[in-house]
Amino acid sequence: MVKVVLNGKEVEALEEETILNLVRRHGIEIPTLCYYEGFANGSCRICVVEVNGRLMPSCITKVSEGMKIETESARVTEARKTLLRLLLKNHTHRSKEEQMRCRVCEYAVKYGLEPAPVMPDVKVDDTHPAIIFNPSACVMCRKCVIACGIDQNNDVIAVIGRGSGTRVGFDLDTSMGMSSCVSCGACVDACPTGALMEKGWVPADKVVETTCPYCGTGCQVEYGVKDGRVIWARGAYGPANEGKLCVKGKFGYHYVNSPERLTKPLIRRPNVPKGPLNGRPIHEVFREATWDEALDLIASKIREILNKYGPAAIGGIMSDRSTNESIYAFQKFMRCAIGTDSIDQSATLCHEPSAWSLAAQLGFGAATNPIRDVLNSRTIIVVGSNMNETHPVIAAYVKRAAKQGAHLIIVNPIHTELARYAEYELLISLVRMSYYSPQWPGT
Repeated sequence: MVKVVLNGKEVEALEEETILNLVRRHGIEIPTLCYYEGFANGSCRICVVEVNGRLMPSCITKVSEGMKIETESARVTEARKTLLRLLLKNHTHRSKEEQMRCRVCEYAVKYGLEPAPVMPDVKVDDTHPAIIFNPSACVMCRKCVIACGIDQNNDVIAVIGRGSGTRVGFDLDTSMGMSSCVSCGACVDACPTGALMEKGWVPADKVVETTCPYCGTGCQVEYGVKDGRVIWARGAYGPANEGKLCVKGKFGYHYVNSPERLTKPLIRRPNVPKGPLNGRPIHEVFREATWDEALDLIASKIREILNKYGPAAIGGIMSDRSTNESIYAFQKFMRCAIGTDSIDQSATLCHEPSAWSLAAQLGFGAATNPIRDVLNSRTIIVVGSNMNETHPVIAAYVKRAAKQGAHLIIVNPIHTELARYAEYELLISLVRMSYYSPQWPGT
């Protein structure tokens, strides 16, 4: 610990922590545009503070013994206003919704300046099916570059040009829709000005945090809800994803609002035999019921089977898209309330081989480390997985580790995109095993 003076009061700070983290721990808000959690940037300077009489960016300046820090002095306020005036010089929004997403406009109002104007006819890049890019709203904070190239490791967005012509570009300076973008939406969630945002975005009445219902990674996601409908999604900071999402988690939420989705329990009508619908309207086979009626019917059927055949006649299958907590509660109910061990869940179809292998090697048929520990690995071996398609968020950690120097070895029957980051790739077939290295494509 070191001692510093913060706004005239002596406080203790963690050695090597940034001034920004220190002041936030003490409940002081400082404006930020380029700050990206866990990565050094420091390009916008809007988080400037006064340190021993000098103006310093708080997001990249680390504390040291005896520092005197002022977060709202006259010099600091004037410096922030000057930076905002410069940013607003060439800053234009295409819609009121985009302006609402802009932190520059928010700070401008806070510091007594006029927000950027709304001009619907500004030139935008709307070639992407889900994302729209407005270059005139970009302030070159480079958060999208970090999100795409360093955090998600998709390497699509970069800074191109020189001097006054410096700008954000996609791949070899192509349109976003023609680029190799995988639509993870990390750039959208990171952008502080609305220059990159979802098509059709509107503000929500409330935000609900939950677990993404797709693969088993367990990403935390925030859903914007308006009039009872999910209208957008963004990554929440959870231990599995740290704010990251894939295309399914970011843009695959529309099924929630589908008119074909079941929202009420259905009970089979009397004298209607079981079997496929075969084109029959569903209301001819089932009728809607209340939850109380459906649960009472299930309970009565369970009691009837228990009394007649015993607990061995009952089995339970849980959805693999449920949370661990829900699956735990279900198996507890089956074992304790019903008395059966006949329990399964649909992930067994694909996870049984890997669970057996993990149990044989590690003594436990599941992961033994948090996902982030991949970044601490010296060697990573990926066997029989196309995680870029099936678990993109985990793949982001693997790619980042490989970029940082970890030895990545791929063993697979097919060539996958992840092999682009591998040191060695072993392609296996039933007939032969071939050796392939990205460095020596002829082998």
